Amino acid sequence: KLFVWTPVLGIFTVIVLTIVDGIIVYTARSVFGTMPTGIGAAAFIIAIQSLFNAPVGIFLKKKQE
Repeated sequence: KLFVWTPVLGIFTVIVLTIVDGIIVYTARSVFGTMPTGIGAAAFIIAIQSLFNAPVGIFLKKKQE
């Protein structure tokens, strides 16, 4: 096997996707509306969200073939 999916990779994947989602939402709200909050507060909220979502990554698994 060239690539083996592990629960740790699932955790990192969920963290990265949550951070990217938070950045996109913050940027879109800043561009198309009023700035929702300061950049420091937004970074803190995004970090906390990604930590809360991280345990879900343990349950991500490859489909059975």
